[in-house]
Amino acid sequence: MLLVIYPKDTADAVRVGLMNCLNVIIPSLFAMIVISRIFISSGLYKLAGRLFGLIARYIFRIPEPMFPVFLISMAAGYPVGASLISEAYKEGGIEKEDAERLMCWCFGAGPAFIFSAVGQGVFGSAHCGAAIFVSCIGANILLGIILSFGREIPEKYSYKNNTKPEFSAQLLMDSICGGGTAVLKMCAVVLFMSALISLPESLGITVPAAVKIGKLTGSDPYIVYTAIRSLAEITNLTRERFGGVSYLPLASALVSFGGLSVFMQIKSVCGELKTGKMMLARAAAAIMSYFICGKLFGVMYSEACVSVMAHSETVRHNNPISTVFLLIMTILLLSEKSVSKLKKM
Repeated sequence: MLLVIYPKDTADAVRVGLMNCLNVIIPSLFAMIVISRIFISSGLYKLAGRLFGLIARYIFRIPEPMFPVFLISMAAGYPVGASLISEAYKEGGIEKEDAERLMCWCFGAGPAFIFSAVGQGVFGSAHCGAAIFVSCIGANILLGIILSFGREIPEKYSYKNNTKPEFSAQLLMDSICGGGTAVLKMCAVVLFMSALISLPESLGITVPAAVKIGKLTGSDPYIVYTAIRSLAEITNLTRERFGGVSYLPLASALVSFGGLSVFMQIKSVCGELKTGKMMLARAAAAIMSYFICGKLFGVMYSEACVSVMAHSETVRHNNPISTVFLLIMTILLLSEKSVSKLKKM
């Protein structure tokens, strides 16, 4: 009903969400999602897990082949880790309890989003992106160690008959089509959340709430307003004026938490795996990331560097034409694949 009452506000919000998809999500995630699918589908992840056997078994208490999933999740973006864990669970590579625990800390925005969209785009410096990236990884490592307490050490994985990766043209095409489908689903969630977020603003709820919270906490109401929107959809962080570098720990906490839209995306790819524990764990990770970033930034960067970053201009979003062409090609690939299946039937 509210969508009908406020059609213009809803349309404007969806338009902004679409630009977020074209400028942020697709450029930063599509290639990494395809590569990560190839990595898992080919079985290469099992071979890579051998390099981290001791760390996986004795520190994080997980099967050796699953540790590369953590590394991929830090590089590929939010829903990729959950998607890979779900695939491994369906193939019998990990128990359900371990899979749900792994989802709590195999969770990351990816360096492309953090360095470019947040660090350079919001704060005007890749150095800020580095501080956020390291803080999020540090929080995930701490969370993984904490959640491993009391767990039994997994048995050593047998690599005799499971170390030969398999590659084919069909695997590549399936990975590209699967990656395109995943990205389109993510964009659909972003557009839906953008429409929902516009409703409280149209009703005059969001801004007064931000002002009231700002007075209670002694914070800038605009920063609170940006944080509220980012908690619903994290890409909103890249389209707002987020203040100076003093707000870097807050941005790090928001990126580490992910937000409601990210949780919906993960829920859509994790199948029967439950996400309640993950949401609580991400709140804890956000707090860890906040304090790690605050300490880290003061140690890594001098006052002169901070002063330069505070006065630098943010980078505007790139022309989305190339992303539009990428979308068109992905849709054509998916359509061709569907037609081929119909002909076989």
